[in-house]
Amino acid sequence: MSEKIDYIKGSEEKIKFRLPTREEFESLIMHFARWSKEKRGIEVLNDSMDILFLPAKGYYSNTSNHTSSGFWGYYWSSTMREANSKYAIHLAFGAKGKDVYSDYFDYRLSVRLVSDTPFDDGVKFGEIWWKPENEDGYYSWTEAMEKFNNKNE
Repeated sequence: MSEKIDYIKGSEEKIKFRLPTREEFESLIMHFARWSKEKRGIEVLNDSMDILFLPAKGYYSNTSNHTSSGFWGYYWSSTMREANSKYAIHLAFGAKGKDVYSDYFDYRLSVRLVSDTPFDDGVKFGEIWWKPENEDGYYSWTEAMEKFNNKNE
């Protein structure tokens, strides 16, 4: 499994990033969040009044159709659905709500990484720091886990 490692600005300290867990997404959406019609996504407010913006970039289905961009956002977690090994947990949100669901591994969703270590532009929710920007592109769950998740290393 490869690692996603960045450096803290102005230092040699390495920061390991990973996909958030189901529990971390559930904790995130318990905070105040509002749909931004202008930005087409949700703004989540932490206890320090910092804003984490998650754009609604849609997803690619297993037929390669891009859908829901600007209306719904879908972000993979590192958590598999226990009942079926072909499903994984993801955050889904739009103007009418937000929740944690499961979907097929082969759907291509957005990725937002987190770290257990503080870093300069990270937004803290609970005990983790969220990157302020998405990773480029869309990923199947397997691709996202292989490229970004290093939690168990």
